Amino acid sequence: MKKYCFTDETMVKGGRTLHRIKALVDIPRYNVKVGDLGGFIEKEENLSHDGAAWVLTDAVVFGHACVYEDAAVCGKVYIFGYAKIYGSAGVYGNAKVHGNANIHGEAEVSGYAHIGGHADIYGNAKVYGYAQICGNASISGNAKIYGKASVSCNAWVYCNAEIFGNASIIDFAKVGSNRKISEGFIRK
Repeated sequence: MKKYCFTDETMVKGGRTLHRIKALVDIPRYNVKVGDLGGFIEKEENLSHDGAAWVLTDAVVFGHACVYEDAAVCGKVYIFGYAKIYGSAGVYGNAKVHGNANIHGEAEVSGYAHIGGHADIYGNAKVYGYAQICGNASISGNAKIYGKASVSCNAWVYCNAEIFGNASIIDFAKVGSNRKISEGFIRK
């Protein structure tokens, strides 16, 4: 059973025509009622008809990107490339997720955060502010990345770690066990 259809409202992004969606069923998890308008997707492969997954407000999903299971994207977010948002994850605000990035579990990405490459954000991790995550970085547990912090290459941030301010975590670095880092570079 389909949970949404395309409306006549379209927009063009990156040479692609995107269609605003409209709910065909109630989705209580996101307070969506039959007939409510959602965000914009390029094709049905961008948003699963299964589960409670939803693209809200002016959020945009295109390319080979996909939102599924019970995930949601909301605000002026852009999800594109081969990015996947799933589980009960949420992407909000003005965030961008692209490349082969995965946001899943209970993870949240918001603000002006920029997630790309093969980044993997999961568990209860939170990435927000102007944080940038790229490369093969892995953010998990209850980790928080925010401010202008960046995590890249093959870095791992986990447990209750907090990376913020102008900190950069790169080159196979591992940060966990309740560490708080606000300035400088952390390497292997």
